Amino acid sequence: MFQVEEVIDEARWDKQVCALGGGLPHAGVYARYMSASNGNAAPCYMSLKDESGSLVGVAVGFRERSPRKLVGPLTSRVWLGALPSIVSGVENGLLDFLSNLELYARDSGNSILEVQSAASRGGREELEQLEFQLTRRLEFVLDLQLSEEELWKGMNYKRRKNINKARRMDVTVSDLSGAEGIAALRRLQ
Repeated sequence: MFQVEEVIDEARWDKQVCALGGGLPHAGVYARYMSASNGNAAPCYMSLKDESGSLVGVAVGFRERSPRKLVGPLTSRVWLGALPSIVSGVENGLLDFLSNLELYARDSGNSILEVQSAASRGGREELEQLEFQLTRRLEFVLDLQLSEEELWKGMNYKRRKNINKARRMDVTVSDLSGAEGIAALRRLQ
């Protein structure tokens, strides 16, 4: 059963995302951030359950439509920042999720369905099978469990130089809570 909700209990949602091994693009805070940065993007929380009612997959998507009457129907779209997070070992789980997502997008009158790949692994075969138009892009994942020394060695010289310059100029970095961090990032943008 494929379900799309517009309002969720964020703590409960995030627990489900963690249980499925999802990442930031599947989290409630990501949905709030993207909605704040794009006033036209309304978040929708998608889940897929199997016949027994067990959760198989989750994704955060966004519905977006131009406020202009003439172009609104032509530009209405549903998009995901990353492939859905699917329970490992579920046969055709991603394919089922994407098929249901496509039906949802069509049935709700959208002309575009976009699935981005932020730090997603795999999915190419399923997307090709559903005849998505694929665009190659370069992404990287940084393992934050490496030691500081290993992380420094992995950076190119220019980046290390700029960071050290910022330190000499007394630039400080502060960790902020989710809400404070989002507000500060919005101000910076």
